[in-house]
Amino acid sequence: MARVKRGVTARRRHKRLLNRAEGRRGTRSTLVRPAREALIHALVYAYRDRRDRKRDMRRLWIERINAASRQHGMPYGRLTYRVERTRIVDPSAVGVVRDVGHEQLVLTACHPLYSAAQRIVVFARLEGE
Repeated sequence: MARVKRGVTARRRHKRLLNRAEGRRGTRSTLVRPAREALIHALVYAYRDRRDRKRDMRRLWIERINAASRQHGMPYGRLTYRVERTRIVDPSAVGVVRDVGHEQLVLTACHPLYSAAQRIVVFARLEGE
């Protein structure tokens, strides 16, 4: 069996790792082991912080909705809607949203999920007034 020399593969792998570690301070951008540790930590932090960002944005949205609803005399905790009906329609159907004589919340989304074949339309009415 022929001898396999692994220098080329290792160099390519190390080079790819060091390219991803560019811009870090000290040996974290020049030596392989510190660069690998820095990248592993960076990926862990990125994974965690993507979830934290979603959490922070949700809190911000709730605060904004609460502030807007309080201007109209209703706190966020009492701001609830009752679903009256749902319909599945074609994307070109615009007659679905029409004036019904009272305030109504209309939510539209793709149906099935991530498909543009149809839309699901949810009609809801504000409760608590």
